[in-house]
Amino acid sequence: MLWIAGFKPRLALKLVCNTVQDVSREQGERIKRLMEETRYEERVLNDELARVQESMAAPPLLEIARKQARLINVEIAGEDAALATLRKALEEVVAGADLLRMTTAMKVAEILNPVQNVKFLTAATQLLVKLRNWGLQKDAERKE
Repeated sequence: MLWIAGFKPRLALKLVCNTVQDVSREQGERIKRLMEETRYEERVLNDELARVQESMAAPPLLEIARKQARLINVEIAGEDAALATLRKALEEVVAGADLLRMTTAMKVAEILNPVQNVKFLTAATQLLVKLRNWGLQKDAERKE
């Protein structure tokens, strides 16, 4: 369920299918197309994240990590640039995931009528609250 810094955008579409019962044939077809488009975009972002993660294991970054483990608080030339590049790449992937979540939700809102949108948004809010409470509960259990 969890994905790049949040939920998978297709989760929104699954929520629609599970919570909005009065979907017309046209709406159902549009949701199905949106699900296919979203699946493709998720795959592109997954591939990009994998590329970034693989670059973390590349020799320059691996060597930086080893040196940092040995020389805490000692600045080594070139490390900052490599880490900044990695950070920028990760930020771009997270921004892409956020954008896909937002555009998917907006497209769902365009497909549904106002009453259906209320059902969808209520279900989404309830899910997010439950996930947050579950996370807080797990954090509290770890601290005990």
